[in-house]
Amino acid sequence: MTNKLKQIIITPGIFLNNKELWVLLFILGLGAYFRFWNIQHLFNIIGDYDEGVYALGSRMMSQGYLPYRDFTLVHPPLYNLLLAAIYKIFGYSFFYGKYLSAVCSLASVILIYLTGKKIANSSIGLLAAALFAISPDMVFAGRRIVQEALGVFFVTLAIYFVADYLTVDKRNRLLFAGLALGLAVATKYTFIPAVIAVYISIIFILMSQRFSDSLKRLARPCYLVCYVAFLICIYAMLFIFNYLTDLSVPIPFFNNLEFSLLNLFLIIVIFGIPFILTVLLMGKQLHLQEWLIEIRKALSRREVWYCIGGTVIGYFLITGYFWVRTPQEFIHQTILLQNARNTYFP
Repeated sequence: MTNKLKQIIITPGIFLNNKELWVLLFILGLGAYFRFWNIQHLFNIIGDYDEGVYALGSRMMSQGYLPYRDFTLVHPPLYNLLLAAIYKIFGYSFFYGKYLSAVCSLASVILIYLTGKKIANSSIGLLAAALFAISPDMVFAGRRIVQEALGVFFVTLAIYFVADYLTVDKRNRLLFAGLALGLAVATKYTFIPAVIAVYISIIFILMSQRFSDSLKRLARPCYLVCYVAFLICIYAMLFIFNYLTDLSVPIPFFNNLEFSLLNLFLIIVIFGIPFILTVLLMGKQLHLQEWLIEIRKALSRREVWYCIGGTVIGYFLITGYFWVRTPQEFIHQTILLQNARNTYFP
């Protein structure tokens, strides 16, 4: 019997006896059930008009109309471009957009499993994938004709490449991560905070051992308890101040804060002071000057700029045509109109 024939005979047995694979398939099946169940019912979500807007915009793009010039599109174009391509190939159906989001969300389940397996073990990967598969928010986003499921897929893809970089130590992995982050931004600008978070993570990864050990200490339960205690004190003082005075200081998570530099500063102070007090109380940490020097060293590494360069390339690969063809309309609709809306944040 040849080696090739042996492989053909043995492979199905390995597949059937692989418990990890069967667990992953069960998680995917469960996630698929939540995302596809009754998906063609038009009244799954009451009062939601976004789906119709993006389905119609994609249909117009598939018919040759140019977004931002021929009709209004208030987000970057990647999601609508993909959906328009589906309409172009298969014809128009309102539900194709729902299927696209569901497939992207299930692909994120697989990526989360692979990432967890790389940075920890298969059990952690399966647990993370299961939590994502049944998360109400992710199920909600994975059933709608909106950009979130696609953007989450690109962010999880970027995180997978960062985890792969930790394993194989090849700089091109961070270039791929950057490309994925650029595509996430080209999907919707609300993913910019996720991009920044990945950048910060990469910088911490590139720091020396004593700095990473210092960060690990901050994750201990005693630090968390101390931080929450200080945060409760800050909130209590704000409530007392508002009660005793005629002034009304907006409180995050209790009041809707309209976006402004003043409110942003207020949030940084409210959450930053307990962190500083926790670090000062719980033990000696590295000095600020040492942190700044180490951050500067990390920023000078090529890996960081591979990721940043990849993000720029990924973003302009999708949006560059519209920046050149309809720059004023693109900026006005995707940036200025968004800022003109009542934007609130905690």
